[in-house]
Amino acid sequence: VFGPSTTVLAQFLAKAMAGRLAPGDEVVVTDFDHESNIGPWRALEKAGLVIREWKIDRATQRPDLGALEALLGPRTKLVAVTHASNILGTINPIAEIARLVRIGHVRAIEARIDALAALGPDTAALADRLRACLDAFDLKALAALASAAAGTGGAP
Repeated sequence: VFGPSTTVLAQFLAKAMAGRLAPGDEVVVTDFDHESNIGPWRALEKAGLVIREWKIDRATQRPDLGALEALLGPRTKLVAVTHASNILGTINPIAEIARLVRIGHVRAIEARIDALAALGPDTAALADRLRACLDAFDLKALAALASAAAGTGGAP
């Protein structure tokens, strides 16, 4: 999904999914993502959604996949994570995250990936990077800012 900003796209997705989520359902967010990937889900806490936070391993400054696995449960409906963390300046291990979420598909877990920071300005390789994201995850949503892909770095 391309749009004016990934913040707006995350807000749209959260609002659209709100009707499919019941009180007590869980969404996993991270503590190593931009607020735009966390805030829209936290806003649904008022309706009874449970937010589970996947924390960065402070010693390695990398996502701890074991910690993510421990957060996935029978009420987990969505894992929201960025492909590249603009907080850490690192590429997240999407293939490994996908494996955990796919295992969780028996629990109907979906994934929302914010690919903005991973796209970069090289439009020649954009299609390859998007295809890698789509292939790595059984994606339900991939948010990307069109102007970032074109190299302007933000919404007009």
